[in-house]
Amino acid sequence: MLDSGITGAVLSSSGVSNVQLPWIRRETRTPISDGSGNHIPGSVLHYTKTVDMSIEVHTNKMRFELAGMPPGHLDRYLPMAWLKDHNPDINWEKGSLKWRSDYCKAHCL
Repeated sequence: MLDSGITGAVLSSSGVSNVQLPWIRRETRTPISDGSGNHIPGSVLHYTKTVDMSIEVHTNKMRFELAGMPPGHLDRYLPMAWLKDHNPDINWEKGSLKWRSDYCKAHCL
């Protein structure tokens, strides 16, 4: 899910455990807030090592904060900074993305 106000990329802790992604314990607590300014529970102590995140033909390296997400919720959030860097063309009716930015041409495609 894209959350244009979230303060960092977030993955669910259970999803990370299920696929056995390596993670790191943070020495300093770093809370992450959603677009409404609410703290995302469990997002203060752990983050993933750099992993490949793929959407169709688009792949980029990222680190994600880990958070406990309630069952039935999405397993990841992408922040506004990600949208600004990658600047995809979004077709909301078809649910599709096109990658045209210079950033993506140099780093992700």
